[in-house]
Amino acid sequence: MASKALPKQCIRFGTTAAKYAARKNVGVRMPDDAICQAILKEMSTPLICTRYV
Repeated sequence: MASKALPKQCIRFGTTAAKYAARKNVGVRMPDDAICQAILKEMSTPLICTRYV
């Protein structure tokens, strides 16, 4: 359930139906750090992380 700590863009208050943000794009960061690149190469899968402010 959304609270003051989490945005209400993800969940419609009072229902279980998903409500998505109007944005049609996402931000992607591609680190150029050699250690991070080596870890990602060994994983052979994408590393996904979300954040909220």
